[in-house]
Amino acid sequence: DVYKRQLTGSQKLFSDLAKQTDQISDPSHRGRLLALEGLLAQFAGNPEAAASAYRQAATAYETLHDVHGTATAVFNLGCASAETGRYSESLQAFESAIREMGRLGADADCALATFNIGYLFLQLGDGLAARRCIVPLRESALRLGLDVFQFQADLIEAEISRATKKWGEARP
Repeated sequence: DVYKRQLTGSQKLFSDLAKQTDQISDPSHRGRLLALEGLLAQFAGNPEAAASAYRQAATAYETLHDVHGTATAVFNLGCASAETGRYSESLQAFESAIREMGRLGADADCALATFNIGYLFLQLGDGLAARRCIVPLRESALRLGLDVFQFQADLIEAEISRATKKWGEARP
């Protein structure tokens, strides 16, 4: 429902889940619930609330030593922080997610975070930093057999080329 933008049903389901939290013995439930809260807030157009929920989710996962859960929440925090204009927080979050997902061997997640940080670098006018994301994306495309990462590398490269023409060689 969330991906279809049918938030009312999703928000009711979330509310029902939140009410049952005390009855659920799974210690990772809190992190997942906070991550879902962040997702709902993001789709509802409230990136501030989303970022707050993702920060709390990351903390909840950290407490459990759930490295992948933490990295995923931190990745989502990077997305929400970029939406709020907190670019420093966003860059730090993406860098952390890339490092941890790479260490865990979560290659597709790592590649997605690499694309997001590359595109954020483009938005911030740092073509050199964005360019450093192209090779890892292409390597991921080959290793995983997923063309989407090749397309993402091509998009970053095309945007750098466009920016170079627009602003001259100095900026990108």
